[in-house]
Amino acid sequence: MELHQVPLKFYKNIFLQVIIVDVFAIIASYFLTYFLPFQPAIQDKQVTTILLAIAIFIAGYHTIYTKKQIRKLAEIADFDERVKKHVTVYRVRMLWYLGSCLFSCMLYILTTRNLFLYFALFDLALALPGYPNKMVLKRELVNDDILFH
Repeated sequence: MELHQVPLKFYKNIFLQVIIVDVFAIIASYFLTYFLPFQPAIQDKQVTTILLAIAIFIAGYHTIYTKKQIRKLAEIADFDERVKKHVTVYRVRMLWYLGSCLFSCMLYILTTRNLFLYFALFDLALALPGYPNKMVLKRELVNDDILFH
């Protein structure tokens, strides 16, 4: 049994940066719309519905793409190479959560519809289980003998 090392520091740094920016973006967008009352730039609900549908479609595509990337990781024989690829996949996944939250915050500011603030909070909630833990990394890296450093 050979123990493989995984650099947990990279995963935690990415995670914390995304969560901190998400929280600040949500708070800032809330205070911008609450304390600086102005007319919404986009008042047509049909336009916001279309933008929301586009965002949901892109999210669905990204989910399928990420799952394919995780499945491809299992085919890589060299564990160190697999970890390098997984760090890239993890970074893209977390940046997706960040981009989705920022997009929701932007739509909240432009429309002042609370629905988009709720979507931003939902994006934050979806990012929280992405905290790097042993169980998830073992499953995604397809290896039970992992040592974190």
